[in-house]
Amino acid sequence: MIYLVGIGPGSPELLTLKAADLLQRADTVYVPQSRDAGSSVAELIIAPHTNQEKLRFVHTPMKRDRTEVLESYRELAADLAQAPKDSIHVFVTLGDVTCYSTAQHLAEELDALGVAYTYVPGISAFSATASHIRIPLAVGKSSFAVHVMPDSLEKLEELTAHTTTLVLMKVDKKVPLLLELVAKQSFEQAVMVYRLGLPGEKIFNLLDKTELPKNVGYLSTAILKRADNV
Repeated sequence: MIYLVGIGPGSPELLTLKAADLLQRADTVYVPQSRDAGSSVAELIIAPHTNQEKLRFVHTPMKRDRTEVLESYRELAADLAQAPKDSIHVFVTLGDVTCYSTAQHLAEELDALGVAYTYVPGISAFSATASHIRIPLAVGKSSFAVHVMPDSLEKLEELTAHTTTLVLMKVDKKVPLLLELVAKQSFEQAVMVYRLGLPGEKIFNLLDKTELPKNVGYLSTAILKRADNV
């Protein structure tokens, strides 16, 4: 059996019981790893739940050209297609398996080969972030939206106009754009969290001008709640 498993936002304690059980029983655990970075956040998260000997790394370069990345998943899917039917193979992905997940690349290749697999949901980064900083995403008839950090202030303003609470994923190097929006509009709460549940975690209150972030990495999530929709 092949399982595509969400392992949560960062803390090893935020894996589901099913994910932890599969990691313990798996014959092989496949872990995405950036060839450029030479490290894997996923490996840190699953370390308490599985044996190092089971790990196999899927190297994916951090480049805009996705050709080499997709080829890595195509090769992995072909290998899994030949795996014994009674063996257990787990591919792990950060957060939830259906939300901005690298597992989708593998799922597409397995579908093309007609190979069966099972999704195992995980705690998403945005829901864990909201809980950590105690900001309800939606109450009563209010609404919230989740969006990858856009490239323009115009798009940001369009997003905030149609929802009570806006969650921005992968803020990364677009912090200046986020701060420009916060300075221009009125928010009841505006918080960004970097590396939630991992070493180096940082929380920034974007309404506090004394300690604003200058630069963060890929694992960054911001939550903006409009002041006129409490």
